[in-house]
Amino acid sequence: MNKLKIIMIIPELTMGGAQNSFARLAWVLSKEFTVVPIVFDEGLTSFYKLPQDVISLGTRPANGKIQKLFNLIKRIRNFSKLKNEISPIACISFLEGADYLNVLTKKKELVVLSVRGSKLHDPNMHAYFFSLRKKILIPFLYKRADSIVTVNKGIKEELINHFNIRADRIHVIYNYIEEVMNCDKISNLSVIPNNPYLLYSGRLAHEKGIYGIINVYSSLLKFVPKLQLVLLGNGPEEMRITSFAKSLNLSVGQNPNDQVFLAGSKQNTSVYIKNSVACLLNSVSEGFPNAMAESLLLGKLVVTSDCPYGPKELFELGEGKDIVSKPFAIETGGGFLLPTIHIETENLWLDSILQIIQKRKSFDEKFRKRFMKRTSEKVFLDSWKKTLHYE
Repeated sequence: MNKLKIIMIIPELTMGGAQNSFARLAWVLSKEFTVVPIVFDEGLTSFYKLPQDVISLGTRPANGKIQKLFNLIKRIRNFSKLKNEISPIACISFLEGADYLNVLTKKKELVVLSVRGSKLHDPNMHAYFFSLRKKILIPFLYKRADSIVTVNKGIKEELINHFNIRADRIHVIYNYIEEVMNCDKISNLSVIPNNPYLLYSGRLAHEKGIYGIINVYSSLLKFVPKLQLVLLGNGPEEMRITSFAKSLNLSVGQNPNDQVFLAGSKQNTSVYIKNSVACLLNSVSEGFPNAMAESLLLGKLVVTSDCPYGPKELFELGEGKDIVSKPFAIETGGGFLLPTIHIETENLWLDSILQIIQKRKSFDEKFRKRFMKRTSEKVFLDSWKKTLHYE
């Protein structure tokens, strides 16, 4: 019996949180459907293995406005043709450019948009035609989708209150975090520092607040001289981060003995999480931070900024609407929620991390079990099947 077909589209499959989630969803849905993955340009390196070969729309990224317009027209034409050839029951898009394309080529299939992060608080959103996108493109085009899936309730409320999207079309589905409990089976090629280390896992991007993390780490060395900091990931800020760490007289590089160890991107990060002292996040905006979720599932404490909207919700502290602004830390079963790092809050971060290092703070196993249920494969697949009207 032939499986029903679903198209999944994303601009590119280089290393990133959305791309990671795209690959995971493709594998889970492939148990019930034939999943056809599509990208804008196959010339960009694909970091993730998928259940089917990736189809490219054959359009490379463009800089000029005229070339961007030509690319859009070509993508619409090519994608519309593919939809006719494949005849999917649904098309799921990841990231805003793919969302626009999905809606503009809508036919008989169910059009589902997967919104991964805040439209209001992501600094990258403000860089490109923000007013046009906020006031016209997103409200007009997103309303034409059959369903929108968000990764937390905060994003859902944002779409309702600021973009006038109907609440009954928006579904909250947490990411499924796969096989993290099997981290002992990971290849021995992973290079782990011999000393205790703090871990940041994610893109090396400005909005991730890595400079603040390095500042806090530098101050911690006064109390724990042999402590290291592992940065797991790649990104546009790598050179600046290196220069910043050196300006604080820290050794930094790809040697596991460096104080700041640039470990690069890893498809499976679990072995690094398991062996860390704690995982740190200092983002200005997060949807569903996969590194935080993997840490919680492995019983590893997390110290994170309270940004819109993911961390608070993962910590079972509500929908992330009221961001921590006063100078205090919120202790949870899985770690600490604090204001973003700056001069007035740095001591809070130091104290919270030292509590973990000195074993004055332990992980709540009941919290971990609750979190495992919320992010299980069964809950994930059942929720998506319901969204796809396939139960």
